[in-house]
Amino acid sequence: MAKALLAGVANVDLFDISNNQLIVSTKTLTDSSLNMATTGEEARGGQGNVLLGKYYHDSSFGLTLTDQIYDLNYIALNCGGGITAGSDVMKDEQVTCTVANQITISEVPKIFGSTNKIFIWYKKKNDTNYLVKELTSGEANAKVITGLNNVAMGDIVCVKYMRTSEGARKFTVNANYIPAVVHAVMTIKLFRTGVTGDALTSSSNIGNLIIDIPNFQLEGAQDLGLTSSGIATVSLSGTALATFDSGSGCDSNGYYATITEDIFGASEFDSLSALVVEDSDVQLTVGGKQTLRVYAMYSDGTQPKLVDNSKLTFTSATPAKATVETTGEVTGVAIGETNIEVKLAVGGTALQTAYAVVTVE
Repeated sequence: MAKALLAGVANVDLFDISNNQLIVSTKTLTDSSLNMATTGEEARGGQGNVLLGKYYHDSSFGLTLTDQIYDLNYIALNCGGGITAGSDVMKDEQVTCTVANQITISEVPKIFGSTNKIFIWYKKKNDTNYLVKELTSGEANAKVITGLNNVAMGDIVCVKYMRTSEGARKFTVNANYIPAVVHAVMTIKLFRTGVTGDALTSSSNIGNLIIDIPNFQLEGAQDLGLTSSGIATVSLSGTALATFDSGSGCDSNGYYATITEDIFGASEFDSLSALVVEDSDVQLTVGGKQTLRVYAMYSDGTQPKLVDNSKLTFTSATPAKATVETTGEVTGVAIGETNIEVKLAVGGTALQTAYAVVTVE
């Protein structure tokens, strides 16, 4: 592939691991930092106490996100709470007294917090301090509030009380909360650089780096810096937990994340250095069959990959000795030996041609 620049912040999607529901999809981050670390213990000995080897343990894969845009889901995830619809909220309003020591407010007051009581707080417009009044059972479901102190007809009164907002969203921060575990997917842009040649497209954005963390444990720390002249940012940090999926072998230690480089328009054979036939010396009896398995070898550090035979062409040098189907299945026809040539169905150079030697006994 072309050399690329990894630049800018990531776009991040967070999914509920229980039902795969998309919780947060953010494109407004100011920071999306990754940290991979492990601890190495040195083994030393002999004359001069030379370094003989190192033992690595306590690996970690961390992620820190900072978003310029507030989202209640960030706080709820950090505190391990579920968001519910509807809540009682504080209402401020201004009313005019039409009957001495009595006012009419716009909504029915609700219980204040955990007190199990209903209150209103009121003051005349030019007063400094609010007075509190607990509502009696008879006043509890009414908008007309009586029994106020020193409020004359025509006075403008500032009032506070709890009201029900059906459109509000609420979650409760438990005293012993456990931060959530989510499935995180980061997408970071790759940009073309002029240092070395071949860009795959004319666009400066030539691809993406995708980091998939199946089990991302949030740290539970949340700081909101609120100032008179500032905009608060919301942070989210955590550590990947080891994932053991159905593809893990008996000796697997699990994995933290997968990191995928996706270059726009790239082919699986762009960095192909050679095709190699597995067990290229094929021994068959007359009428015997065997399907060839062909691997792609790469020049860019990518591990060998088994190639789908539909992407290859197979040719027998001597069909009278052995035939080969388009699927790569070889059949022994008569005693003798022949070569099977394997090439890419589209393109490919001489170095990207492989051979199998078939001996029919």
